[in-house]
Amino acid sequence: MKKRLPDYTIVLAVVLYLVTLFVHHNWTRDKGPERGVIKWDVISYYAYLPATFIYHDISLEFVKDPNFKNDEKFWFQKTGTGKNIIITSMGLSYLYAPFFFMAHLLAPVFNEPKDGFHSIYQFFLVFGSLVYVVLGLLILKSVLLRFFSVGVTAITLLLVAAGTNLYFYTTHEAAMSHAYSFMLITLLLYLVIMWYDRPAYWMAALLGLVFGLIVLIRPSNIVVLIVILLWGVSNWRSLGDRVMFFLRRSPLVLLMICCFLLPWIPQFIYWKAMTGSFL
Repeated sequence: MKKRLPDYTIVLAVVLYLVTLFVHHNWTRDKGPERGVIKWDVISYYAYLPATFIYHDISLEFVKDPNFKNDEKFWFQKTGTGKNIIITSMGLSYLYAPFFFMAHLLAPVFNEPKDGFHSIYQFFLVFGSLVYVVLGLLILKSVLLRFFSVGVTAITLLLVAAGTNLYFYTTHEAAMSHAYSFMLITLLLYLVIMWYDRPAYWMAALLGLVFGLIVLIRPSNIVVLIVILLWGVSNWRSLGDRVMFFLRRSPLVLLMICCFLLPWIPQFIYWKAMTGSFL
């Protein structure tokens, strides 16, 4: 039974999150034009999905239509070329997408319009956040068990799940970027450990892809590069060994860089179309 303590801890965290979610039920807490979930920064993170798959116009020209009511649905800025541009990058829309499409499919079942903004869409964004956090906790469990005892792992998981702002960003502000970044950064940490144990082409590709998505979600997350470069470096000698490690594996490093850029390609194309520049 002791070996299952980390699993029981994750189950306890999920129960805590679910109780809080259904007590708070912010997918129904719309106040006038401000929605309970798709509000503030989430408006821009999410905008790529309804703009592309419901309104079929990523340039947001449809907001000029006098029949369209833009009640806090889309925030945008004007570019130098006079076009409307979504002000955040599209990384979170990638992770929202599976749950957006589930909501879009089920909206008629719950007698809601397929407009991308009613309660069914907000509920699935919240549900998606919980799914990603559970995945993150499971990955974190695997990382911790590599270095610590079962008891320490269980306590750490409990503290992370219930004693940090991860709790708040999985319940009250579930669609913000924090919970999604938590999952991806724990996955990156797991991959970094695997990479230094057994560097391989598939590992380089996956590590680059995950890192690219982390940065696309929030460009300031580029600081996670420190973890990739300096994991296990403890002195000047090990730093020199690390430099040689990368030099000897330059083809793998090149593949990692290419895969880092892969999730950015749609973003570059979008920026080019809206501004005339890839950046």
